[in-house]
Amino acid sequence: MAAKPQTDHDRRKQISIRGIAPVENVVDLKKAFNRHLHYTIVKDRNVATPRDYYLALAHTIRDHLVGRWIRTQQHYYEKDPKRVYYLSLEFYMGRTLANTMVNLGIQSSCDEALYQLGLDIEELEEIEEDAGLGNGGLGRLAACFLDSMATLGLAAYGYGIRYDYGIFAQKIENGWQVEEPDEWLRYGNPWEKARPEYVLPINFYGRVEDNGGKKRWVDTQVVFAMPYDSPIPGYGNNTVNTMRLWSAKASSNFDLKFCMYLFTIDDFSHYQQWVCGLIVPQEDMPFTDLGICPDIIMNPHGYPSRMTVGKLLELMGSKAGVLDGKFHDGTAFAGDKVADLSEDLVRHGFNYLGKDYVTSGITGEPLSAYIFFGPIYYQKLKHMVMDKMHARSKGPRAVLTRQPTEGRARDGGLRLGEMERDCLIGYGASMLLLERLMISSDSFVVDVCGQCGLLCYSGWCQYCKSSRNVSTLKMPYACKLLFQELQSMNIVPRLSLKRYNEV
Repeated sequence: MAAKPQTDHDRRKQISIRGIAPVENVVDLKKAFNRHLHYTIVKDRNVATPRDYYLALAHTIRDHLVGRWIRTQQHYYEKDPKRVYYLSLEFYMGRTLANTMVNLGIQSSCDEALYQLGLDIEELEEIEEDAGLGNGGLGRLAACFLDSMATLGLAAYGYGIRYDYGIFAQKIENGWQVEEPDEWLRYGNPWEKARPEYVLPINFYGRVEDNGGKKRWVDTQVVFAMPYDSPIPGYGNNTVNTMRLWSAKASSNFDLKFCMYLFTIDDFSHYQQWVCGLIVPQEDMPFTDLGICPDIIMNPHGYPSRMTVGKLLELMGSKAGVLDGKFHDGTAFAGDKVADLSEDLVRHGFNYLGKDYVTSGITGEPLSAYIFFGPIYYQKLKHMVMDKMHARSKGPRAVLTRQPTEGRARDGGLRLGEMERDCLIGYGASMLLLERLMISSDSFVVDVCGQCGLLCYSGWCQYCKSSRNVSTLKMPYACKLLFQELQSMNIVPRLSLKRYNEV
């Protein structure tokens, strides 16, 4: 009986297309593939789809990139070479999976591992979509430059925009081209790494005010820019450069006076600065028997957990002070007594503990409990991770900024926030600030030209073509890095130098 002809799919399962790979590499790749399928994708072979297999393979390949990626940045940190910053509106990178396997030299190993698992690597490669970051010659040229610089071992970085919907997807209807949004991120991108700790505010619109010779940019609309880093491996070497794409995120600023909306602040997690995303219409707001609606509703769990019992005294004192037209001291254990404040409230017809009869604006029925109600000064504390500095005597440092690492688990420095900084400044501890925030943190020696104010290299000013006015000084490495990033965006910061006896 004649054998049944085999299809191309069956033949590909019989032999590996790209040759036989070392067995130990194949075993490691199979283990990593199964681990990512189970613990990253959270699927097993019974329910996994071809896209799940592609994502597991992509994470497996990325594991081989991460070590080279970190070592490359550490090498740049130690040698501090001149860096290339390539800015482009498009980066037509194509499909990353096949390109990465070729550059790392593990294509045969991956092919053999998937063959032993009963999968076809070419089918998984077809699942990957082109990154919607460009579709023309400009984007392809920029991508080729990044690949070439990584292959040559140059310290290069690509900067661009992370388009959520790409350029456009082409569709033909009745013989005509129809453009549709290219939703290339609907399944996520396994190659990129979000960096929310480096979010930057970007201001739009507004106007410039002249205040005594000082210019201020006011009345702006803020959009946050969050970076996403993608690895760019070089061919046949251990160099992995970075392409950083910026994504626009909406800000969370609301004008309470303009909107007259309610922000419900929950504090079960012991943080009063978190605001829930609940905006209640004005007609649904609760109100007192005097028709007063609250601007802010605080969860009572927040008071004992944050030890802000003094705020209750402040509210009673402000309520009594408004009725009598005088000041009250709401300091806990040292200010006005609660009994005196209660007498003032009772004299004006209010509850002696400051509670009010409140009616629900939704049901029109009174609430089942009296509500602690009154005017109070509530200060907004804006906590941003980027505004906090890290310092300690010695230990590991971050690769990019050269500042001490964060967190006790990483042997990091003490966190010096805004309040701690203000306390040190208030007591005039200038030398302590200098020692903690620069000398023991990220002190760096730079050469600066006193004529043009630009940074120099090896005692030579490239702009003035001279070394006559070059001075050596110390500054935080983060400051030097900021100057270089501004220069990469065609913003030239200049330093004005004076001798220490002329200040």
